[in-house]
Amino acid sequence: MHVAPEKSDDIMEFAFKIKNEFDTVSQFIQKHTSKVCPFCKKVCCIDKHGYYDREDLVFFSALGVALPPHRPRRKDNDPCRFLNGNGCFLERWKRPFRCTWYFCEPLLESMGEDSGRVYRDFISSFQSMMSIRQRFLQETRDP
Repeated sequence: MHVAPEKSDDIMEFAFKIKNEFDTVSQFIQKHTSKVCPFCKKVCCIDKHGYYDREDLVFFSALGVALPPHRPRRKDNDPCRFLNGNGCFLERWKRPFRCTWYFCEPLLESMGEDSGRVYRDFISSFQSMMSIRQRFLQETRDP
């Protein structure tokens, strides 16, 4: 990816803002995954969602962060390569973006049962992050 020097600072700034928003929303999500996921009867975090796409690579590049070590390809429906006995071993911001935002029904129910203010704060932070990410992606696509 070649980025004009005047845009590279903006792209890096967007990437750090996204990472900061991840840190904010992750607290809420982790609170609920720690309640729901240990009792999961069917693992929905499957390997086909554990691959990084172009946008993930651009995000990591802007942050100057290396990808986690590659593991040989497995069957798409195997449990995700990043799972261990405690769930995903990657920090949320280091995960492939598409897997980060899959919420199964039990998880959505748990999140919805949290206090109204806490849930609204989560939604607000989530929307902010998505907006910043859209601008980030736009900056990395424009010549």
